[in-house]
Amino acid sequence: MPACYDRALPTDAMLGAAGFNARKQTTFFIARDVLVPPSDLMDQIFPWVEDEQRALSRRAEGNGIHGRDNSLVLFLDLLIFLRKVLLQDAAVLFSSYPNCPVFKYPPFNSTSFHEFSAASSRIISAAEDDVKHQLDALPEDIAATFRAAMMTTAMHLERDRLAREASNSRLEERMGVIQNIATASFLSGATGKKRKAFEASLEMLENTRPAPARMSSCASSHTSVTPLASIPNIVPDIQPSQSNETGMLSAAETAPASTHSHTPDHQVPTTVVSNSGNIYSSLIFPISSSEPSVVEKQQSAITTLESIFPAERLMNHQFDWDEKTSTWLPKFSFWKPKSNVLTVDNIWREDRFGIDGLFSIQELNAQWDARWKRNNHSIKQEAYWRKKVVNIIDTLSRKPNWNGTIAFRFLHDVYKTQMKTGRTFSDYLTRATTAQIIEASGSYVK
Repeated sequence: MPACYDRALPTDAMLGAAGFNARKQTTFFIARDVLVPPSDLMDQIFPWVEDEQRALSRRAEGNGIHGRDNSLVLFLDLLIFLRKVLLQDAAVLFSSYPNCPVFKYPPFNSTSFHEFSAASSRIISAAEDDVKHQLDALPEDIAATFRAAMMTTAMHLERDRLAREASNSRLEERMGVIQNIATASFLSGATGKKRKAFEASLEMLENTRPAPARMSSCASSHTSVTPLASIPNIVPDIQPSQSNETGMLSAAETAPASTHSHTPDHQVPTTVVSNSGNIYSSLIFPISSSEPSVVEKQQSAITTLESIFPAERLMNHQFDWDEKTSTWLPKFSFWKPKSNVLTVDNIWREDRFGIDGLFSIQELNAQWDARWKRNNHSIKQEAYWRKKVVNIIDTLSRKPNWNGTIAFRFLHDVYKTQMKTGRTFSDYLTRATTAQIIEASGSYVK
């Protein structure tokens, strides 16, 4: 009788129905998976998940092994992942079915979502056209091998181009405003000599305006395929012509130079395939293409990280290769809210769970000890005062019959003024005030 029931999804049939080669599952690739939705939209999908994660964490801390629920942990992680999937799918569907009832409700009726959908459609359409043009002349099996990598790179380039055009447009507008203000201020009542001098200055200002960023289409560039034997596990990418126009898209301009010690200058970022089959941009893992022994160590280190963190989380970071320890060291900066008001809750959430798919402080300490701070004075200072806030919450949560929820409620009720911002509360915490808080918690009515 059990044989009558399906206990697994028919993956091959599903891939075939979606138009992919069911016998070669590696050809499966969804273009929109490369797009990263804005964080303000992500926060509106299942906004209660982080609260449930905190509650689950406090239950585990208070009840030990009996408070653990691995199924619930994985389910909450799945909901966080589905935020991205839902927004990506909705962004693509909105361009074809804008009158669908679901798009009348938040967050799909917001300006931010409409902008994300419009940008996604342009990026995917341009990338698909360019890659199709490049693959038309290749045999089917080779085309299938490189389609995912080429689509990923093409979409990254198109997204960067649109962002650069928007940035230049804003800069031009601001320079025009500055010029108009300066003209009105200096030319009113100025002498003839001053007028001539200032008009010369205006002409110089006009000449310094940035030219619109342009990028020759991938369709007009040639395909450079490097033998895989000479570059282990690095997927060949579309190399643009060496014109001045495409030179603006060098890897050196898209990230700090220290990140690309192994990446040649004036080269479009490649895509790196890990030993597990995951595809990353070389901006995430700048793999060396000239030293096979180093490549092997770097690939092994990526595999180690993939065994600890999901690939989706690794893609939210950039890493530098640490030759001394043969490990990838993440670039890190503390999360800052758009409102510039960092709350105690924000500090606790980043320490325990991470925000916007980034590593939590606990994960950084567990995996990289203090090396993730890179001996940076400002990061070390900020880590110090944030740790004071986390420590007092931990201390209160460990009290008998207390947990994190009670600790936060107590602090908000009794120390409302000091809890105005995370930094204000940290500055308030000294040995004496910490002792006073612990003592006051003894008489708090929960």
